[in-house]
Amino acid sequence: MAAYHDHGSTLHVAAADRVLLRSAQPDFLGINYYAQAHVAADPEGPFGIGFVNPDPVPACNGPVRPQALHDLLLRVREDFGDPHMMITENGAGFIGHDDTPADGRVADDLRSDYVTRHVDAALAARREGAKLDGYFLWSLCDNFEWLWGTAPRFGLVHVDMATQRRTPKDSFSIYAALIARGAG
Repeated sequence: MAAYHDHGSTLHVAAADRVLLRSAQPDFLGINYYAQAHVAADPEGPFGIGFVNPDPVPACNGPVRPQALHDLLLRVREDFGDPHMMITENGAGFIGHDDTPADGRVADDLRSDYVTRHVDAALAARREGAKLDGYFLWSLCDNFEWLWGTAPRFGLVHVDMATQRRTPKDSFSIYAALIARGAG
């Protein structure tokens, strides 16, 4: 919060809204998780920090650490009164990988691995007591990403941006199999 205030920003929440926020009991807490943040000093970066991704093939949205998702779900359980939770976004884009269908197939091994390991981590947290009621993968189709345009492909379905032709990727089948397996 200090860095927020040091840059001249203030957060205003009306008194009535604060009362409502304290007393409200939501149906579930939605969690968007892509990666834990790795930061380093960077005088040119916002707030004097820069983001670091030590992975050999970096996902554009941060280091691939499924254990951090597991730990986050258990921490939310402990710190916030054991709420019902849904992972409302989770996924990865790997620029320069899985961009082009070959023989009607898009082999996206990095995304397939990401999805499998993150679903397994989420289910492990659920087995350990996290009230995880749902998991939504980002995204069904390749799309326009706010920071990067169409370069990173987050989708389970490859979209040829010129023709709009859709080709299911290998991760599509992997995710379908995880769903069919059930929420173990």
